[in-house]
Amino acid sequence: MEPDVTDGVPVTDSSPPPDQITDAQLQSELDARTQSIAQGPEFTDTPRICYEYCVTGSSFQDEIEEWYSYKDGVDSGLRSWDGDDVAQSLGAKSYLEFVAQSSSKNKDAPLSLHHLSCLLYIAQGSFADSTGIRNHIQRLHSGCDLLLKGGTVLSLVLDTLFTRLDELLGDVVAMVTSKATYYDPVVATCLTILYHVTVSCLERHIPVPGFTDLPAKLIASISRMRYGGQDVVSLKQLHLLLWKVLVLELGDQQTLEDTASAQRQKYDIPEEDDSLPVVTASPIDYEAFRQDVTARYPSFVPPKSIIPAEIDTQQSLSSFVHVPRPLNEQQSNTQLPAPQVHLATPAPSPPLTPATTSAKGQKVKRSVYQKNQSFPFLFPSDNGDTVPESIKEAVELFSSRVRTDVATKQLWDVRKEFMRQERGWLTVDEMIGELSLDSETPTTPLEKIESIYAASLEHLNSFVAVSSKFLLANIVFFADGEGEFDGDQMEYIRSSEISLKAVSSVIVLLAKWFKVNHVMQFEHFATLLFDTRFFLLVYRFFYAHDTLEASLRRTEVRSKGFFYKSMVLSQNPDARDFDQVFPILMPVSPNTAHNVKQVTVFNQRYVMTSINLVQTLRVIVSKKTQRIIVVAELPSDTLKKALAIRQPDLNKAVWNLFKEQIPFNGRKWKYANMDIISQIYLNCKLDLRDDWLVGTSVTSEVDDAYPQEVALRALVQFFNTLRYPKQMEKLGFVRKTADFFAAEED
Repeated sequence: MEPDVTDGVPVTDSSPPPDQITDAQLQSELDARTQSIAQGPEFTDTPRICYEYCVTGSSFQDEIEEWYSYKDGVDSGLRSWDGDDVAQSLGAKSYLEFVAQSSSKNKDAPLSLHHLSCLLYIAQGSFADSTGIRNHIQRLHSGCDLLLKGGTVLSLVLDTLFTRLDELLGDVVAMVTSKATYYDPVVATCLTILYHVTVSCLERHIPVPGFTDLPAKLIASISRMRYGGQDVVSLKQLHLLLWKVLVLELGDQQTLEDTASAQRQKYDIPEEDDSLPVVTASPIDYEAFRQDVTARYPSFVPPKSIIPAEIDTQQSLSSFVHVPRPLNEQQSNTQLPAPQVHLATPAPSPPLTPATTSAKGQKVKRSVYQKNQSFPFLFPSDNGDTVPESIKEAVELFSSRVRTDVATKQLWDVRKEFMRQERGWLTVDEMIGELSLDSETPTTPLEKIESIYAASLEHLNSFVAVSSKFLLANIVFFADGEGEFDGDQMEYIRSSEISLKAVSSVIVLLAKWFKVNHVMQFEHFATLLFDTRFFLLVYRFFYAHDTLEASLRRTEVRSKGFFYKSMVLSQNPDARDFDQVFPILMPVSPNTAHNVKQVTVFNQRYVMTSINLVQTLRVIVSKKTQRIIVVAELPSDTLKKALAIRQPDLNKAVWNLFKEQIPFNGRKWKYANMDIISQIYLNCKLDLRDDWLVGTSVTSEVDDAYPQEVALRALVQFFNTLRYPKQMEKLGFVRKTADFFAAEED
C-alpha cells in the first residue's frame, strides 16, 4: 500500500498506535491514581455508616420518642387535667403551688396518682394547647422549667417514687410470686415526669440540684430486682432514666475528656500532641528492654526505670499484676544450651552454608544456630567501646519514649499501700486513719462519681447481674431478608433495641467514669462484668443474624410516636411543620447497599449498641491474660461479623480485641485472617515493643495468667476495704486485728 502524497510529500499519521500511550495520558492516570490513594481505600461492597458515636445519645426529639411504647397512650395526663376543675381554673404555675401547699399539710403522705398525672401533663408540654410540633417542644421545655421552679414539687415526686418502690420491692416473696400484667401506674408516672425533666435540662445544659443522689438510688433500686419485680416496674425505663441522669450529673464526652486531662495534670503527666503521633512504650516494656540490654552488656548502665523501687520486688502477691518479660527469660531462650566454647577463643571461620548433619551423621538441632540471650555479648566494637553505638542509641530512644498514664500511677500507689500492709508496717485501721473520707456535698464530676461508687458499692454486684440478665432477654434474632415486620414484631424489636441501647450505655458510661476517677473502681466493675460472662452476651448479640442488614433496617413508625399522637389530640392540630421535625426517611435496602458508598439513613440504636458492647468488652479484657485466653476460645467468626458495619469507632474496637487475642491464636488462624492483621497494622496504635505478631513464646504469660487475675482481685479487695470499710462490712468482709498478742489473749 502506497502512502498518501500531498505536493510530493508523504503524509504520515501522527496519532499513536492503539497499544501505546502518550506522556500526557500516562501522567493523567498517575495523578488520578495518586488522588485515589490519598483519599484512602474504597470498598464498594460495604457502605460506610455516617454515624458519629456519642455516649450521650441522639437528638432531644428521638430520646423523648424512645421513652414511649407505640402501644402506650399519651392522653392519661390530659384526661386528669381536663377532669380537674382546680387545675383548669388555676393554670400550670398556680397548680404547682397548690400541690406543694397541699403536700406540706401531710408531709408523710405521697402524691396521689391524680396529682401525678396532672404534673405529667405539665411535663409533657400541655400539648392540647400547642399549635404544632415546634410549639409543642417549646411548651415541653417551659413545663419542665415550671417543675424545676415549683418549690418542692420535684422532690415530692422523688419521694413518692422511692416510697412506692420500697413497697413494691421490699417483699422478696411477693416479688417472686407476683403475676402482674401491667406496670405500677404510680412508678411509671413518676419515672416519666423525671425523664422529661432530665432530658429537657440535658438538652439545654441546665443542672438539677435535687438529682445529686438520684443515680445511686436508681442503681440500688435496679439491684433489688434481681429475684423479681420486672413485671411491676419497667427495667427499660429505669435504665433510660439512669443513663440520662448520669450524663446530666457527670457531663458529656467533652467533660469526660477535660476531667481526664485534669487527672493527668494532678499526677504530673504531660499532655501529648495528638497531631504528632509518637510511637511510645510503657514502663513495663522499658523495664523488659532494660533487662535485655543489661544481660547482653553487663558493663552498660541504661537510664533508670520510672517504676518505683519499693514495688520492684517479686516477694509480693501484687507483683503478678505487671510482670516484665525480657527475651532472656522466654522459654524458647531458657531451653537453649550454654556456649560450649568461650567466644574470645580463636576459631576457624564457619562455612557459608552450615551443615545440616554432624560428623557422626546425626541431624543437627536447630538450637545450635540460635543465640542464647542470657549470656553477655563479648565481641569487640569498632571504636574499642564495650557497647556499640547502635545499642546506646536504641536505649536513648526507648527511654525517651516511655509514657505512663494515670491508671498505672494509681495502681502503683495501691500496690505500695498493699505491700505496707502485707509486710506488717501498717494495719488497715492505721491506713484508714491516714485517709480523708469526709462526706461533703459533691460538686465536681470526680466528687460525684466517687459519691456514686461509695453509695453503690454494696449494690454493684446485683446491679450488674440484673443488667446482664435484662441485656440477654432483649437480644432478639433479627429476621433476614426483605420481609417487613408486622405491628407486634415491630413493637417488640423496637422495644428490645431501646432496652439494649439504654443498658449498654449505662454500663459503658459507668466504666469510663470509674476509670477516670480511680483505676481500682474500674477494675472492680470490670471484674463483676467478666464474672457475669458479659463476653458471651456480646458474642450472642452478633450471632445468627446479618449485622449489616440489622444496621440498615429501621423500626420507626412516625404515626405511632409521642409527638404525632400529641399533635392529633391538640386543639389546633397542624402537621405542616411535622415533616420538617420528623422527615420521611427512606432506608437503604440491604440487597442494594453494595452500590452505595455512604449511608445516612440507618438504625442508629443498633449501631450505638454494637459500639457500646464491643468497647466495654475491650476494656474488660485489655492486658489481662486470663480473660484474653477465655475470649480467644470463642469463635472469631462471630466477632468478625461486626466488621461488616463500616464505622470507625466500632471497627477500631474490634481490631483492638483481635490484637489482644492474636498472640494466643495459632499459625493457621493468622494465615486465614491476614486481612484483619493488615487492618490492625494500618489503624491501631503500635508500641515500640509490640510483639503481638512476631510469634514469641507465650508460655510464661499463660502460666502467670491465673496469678495475675488473683493478684488484681486481691488489690481490688484491699482498695475497697481500705477506702470503703462500712460498705465492705455489709458485704461480709470483716477486718481482722493485726495484733498477734491480742489475738492470742482472746
